[in-house]
Amino acid sequence: LTTLADEAQAAIDEIHALATGLYPAILEAEGLDTAIRTMATTAPVPITIDGTIERHPPDIELAAFYCISEAVTNAMKHAQPPITITLTQTPTTLTFTITDTGPGFNPDTTPHGSGLLNMHDRLDTIGGTLTITSQPNTHTTIHATIPTTGDRSHIDTPDNRAVLAQSIGADRP
Repeated sequence: LTTLADEAQAAIDEIHALATGLYPAILEAEGLDTAIRTMATTAPVPITIDGTIERHPPDIELAAFYCISEAVTNAMKHAQPPITITLTQTPTTLTFTITDTGPGFNPDTTPHGSGLLNMHDRLDTIGGTLTITSQPNTHTTIHATIPTTGDRSHIDTPDNRAVLAQSIGADRP
């Protein structure tokens, strides 16, 4: 039992390292869909992925990847399996939802840790939104929507690239 707990903690630590580390090579080479599926196969708990998505600009894929990774890390720490990731896209948006079966919390009264704050910052930097739905004694759902079309000149600025890079600790935004 101790060995299983150690292996589970090592996997959580690995996913957390991805959530705060450098730009993942698989994300750059193969895109968000493949990167998320690869992350899920290394998790110590069952993760179901519904939907598939196409490639998007690097800033969108990077922000989405780190938000999904952080949400999965939080679910593994505070919830119970299984975890479900739902990926959808329209001609103008990319959306993802992460749902767990844990004990839930009140998002209005529970202080948000750095992971949730970083998720908000990453998405805000690229014009996206994050919604947290939870209550005690029920599951938690993290839902994000990112615009994928339109004028992105207000998003791709040196200040926004710096915020994104700083929030993820990456050497490239």
